[in-house]
Amino acid sequence: MIAKIQLGQLLKQYRDQAKLSPEQVSEHMRWHGTKLSRIENGYTGVTDAEADRLIQFYSVPAEDHDLVRTLAADGRRRVSYGHVRTDARAYVGMLAGAKRLRAFAIDTFDGLLQTEDYARALLTESSTATRPVDRDHLISGRMQRQEIILSGNVALEHIVSEAALHQLRTHNDVMQGQLRQLLQMSALPNVTIQVLPFGRPHPAMGQPFTLVDLAQPERTVVYIEGITNSFYPDGRSVETHTLVYDRIKALALSVEDTRGLLARSIEEMENDQEEVRGDGA
Repeated sequence: MIAKIQLGQLLKQYRDQAKLSPEQVSEHMRWHGTKLSRIENGYTGVTDAEADRLIQFYSVPAEDHDLVRTLAADGRRRVSYGHVRTDARAYVGMLAGAKRLRAFAIDTFDGLLQTEDYARALLTESSTATRPVDRDHLISGRMQRQEIILSGNVALEHIVSEAALHQLRTHNDVMQGQLRQLLQMSALPNVTIQVLPFGRPHPAMGQPFTLVDLAQPERTVVYIEGITNSFYPDGRSVETHTLVYDRIKALALSVEDTRGLLARSIEEMENDQEEVRGDGA
């Protein structure tokens, strides 16, 4: 995925220098629809033959011919993404080249922060992973991907609606374990967690999303995960989602106040357990 993004940026740079419009390139290459846009935004690769034709059409300097061809070849190389949906593979591929992730969630905590028990409870309640073997594969991949955060190489900012603290309250032990993990993870220097309290309207009502800030090339990608499909809007969507995220961040509790809320929620669940035990005595 990173090679495709690098190639797309390089090709757009040379297309601009050649003063060629997208329509001119599409006509010359006999491409239809949005193929050029998808190439320049790093979502689609090119064949060796297409790379050579673009090199000639864009008058790419000789010293960059090998670079274009190498990026084109790397972009076509098959990569193991683990057990993830096809439409989410681009996101998983980008994680390796990310320097920062800024995620806003509503009903659940980000997979990079989930405990195994919490992930299993979510997937058990979900209709998208009904077979136990599928759940096991998904959970295993999710736990492995958390290494990019635990290694300290990638910064994670996670803002989550207060609703997530209540969604799995029927799984009391699971939720306590998850909230304790959030407290532990929030102590890491590369992780910040904030809760957006009830009663604070915001510009992303009903729409979770993640901003992936890539290291090389420097670029921000918007990732929106749906029930059956994932989306990677480009263009002005990146700027819009960045402004929305900043607005939500300003409305959310501070990191310290969030830690206090998590601790109180754990205490409440512990008290609920004690009451249940007392009623059953």
